[in-house]
Amino acid sequence: MKFLKSPIALLFAALFIVAACSRYDEGGFSLRSPEARLTQKWEVEQATDKDGNDVTDNFEGSSITFADDNTFTQTFTQMGQSVTTDGTWEFEEDKTQIITEIEFNFGGVTFTETDTATILRLTGSEFWVNSSDNSEIRYMSAE
Repeated sequence: MKFLKSPIALLFAALFIVAACSRYDEGGFSLRSPEARLTQKWEVEQATDKDGNDVTDNFEGSSITFADDNTFTQTFTQMGQSVTTDGTWEFEEDKTQIITEIEFNFGGVTFTETDTATILRLTGSEFWVNSSDNSEIRYMSAE
């Protein structure tokens, strides 16, 4: 018991417990809230499809910016044209998943696209998700 009475030993024990209780599979501990880490501009660093094939080239020039008012702006290239979409985002209750929703109008009909992605890693510089279609996207901070 003498070991636990030492302030340094207590500090190491507390850090070990906090690190062991990481919210995301890929670890990472931060004193910043998940919202504070997420709200910034992200660019795709690596992407794989559900079969594990590298599809990073499909995301060249793509970025997503999450704002603290629970909105986001996504920019990507489709058929040689730059496309920008806006939507809303929210965390699931335990903050291990993120739900995004985009509304768009096509031919006078409004469509809503909702996606729930599992967060694998969320640090100040990395944001990794496994999308509902089992693809994995690894974002890197653009800031």
